[in-house]
Amino acid sequence: MQDPTKPLADIESNNSKRTATPASWKPGQSGNPKGRPKEDWTWRELFKDAVEEFTEIKKKDGSVNNYQFKKLIVKKLLMEAAQGNIGAMRELFNRMDGMPKQQNELSGNVEIVTHRAPVEKP
Repeated sequence: MQDPTKPLADIESNNSKRTATPASWKPGQSGNPKGRPKEDWTWRELFKDAVEEFTEIKKKDGSVNNYQFKKLIVKKLLMEAAQGNIGAMRELFNRMDGMPKQQNELSGNVEIVTHRAPVEKP
C-alpha cells in the first residue's frame, strides 16, 4: 500500500531504480510459459471414478446384486428424505430444481477518502 503522506513523485522515483537485465522478460512475454504443472490426481477425479464403480450387495436370502455407488447414494438420500430428514430433502430439491434464487438487499453509506500530496514540478 502506498504511503499517503509521501509525494507521488517520490514513490515513482523508487520504482524507477529497477533496470532491465538480459534475463528479464520482454513486454508481453510470460514468466511461466508452460503454465501450472498438472496434478497427478484431483479429489474430483477420485470421487467421479469411485461413484461409477460397482459393488456387490448380499441380500438376506444370499442372492447378490451389483449396484453402482452413485445409485446407492441417491437411494440413501431418497430414503433419508422420505423419513423426514430436512437436510436430505433440501439437498434433493436443490439438485433436482436448482437452488432457489435469493434476493439480497444492501444498504448503508460508504465514504471514500483519498489523500494525495501535490506533486511539485521541477
